[in-house]
Amino acid sequence: MNILIIAISKSGAITELSQSVLEGCKQAGQTAKVMAIKEQSGIKGYFGLHEKKSSEIENFSSFDLVFLGFEIHSFSKNQELLKIIRSNNFQGSKIALFGSFSSSKAYLEKIEKTLKEKGAAVLGTIGLKRHGALAIIGKGAHGETDFARVEAFTERTINNFLGRHITKDSEKSQIKNYLK
Repeated sequence: MNILIIAISKSGAITELSQSVLEGCKQAGQTAKVMAIKEQSGIKGYFGLHEKKSSEIENFSSFDLVFLGFEIHSFSKNQELLKIIRSNNFQGSKIALFGSFSSSKAYLEKIEKTLKEKGAAVLGTIGLKRHGALAIIGKGAHGETDFARVEAFTERTINNFLGRHITKDSEKSQIKNYLK
């Protein structure tokens, strides 16, 4: 399976969460290519396995599945994300979105709608709110539970995509000699 993870990060929150996406891929028995884009003060630093400008990403439909992660800040739009959406063909692409936000995840829903209008099939979304006193200015952090949720979201998305519907035993059934 050909999976691409794109992490567009200003504060570093999405870059950290993309590691959980990569772990979720491993849990589902898959590997992925990672492209991380750091957006800060107009200076873009690229790192990861693929070093490209955001507007020069290969045809999204050449990947079986793309996990697109981005930050949502209270007072500004994610310009790198908007460049990617404007300059790429999404027809027939399978996309899963993961977003980190400080105030409202309405922007996540707007991006999902825009990608669908451009022909992408959005297979799932997860939005995670940053915590802490500085979250309102995009400096908050994610907790351990957030990372676990992203990993589980990724694994479930891949398994659903592959037609593998895995059910886990409930906690009650895992406890030996459980009596009702």
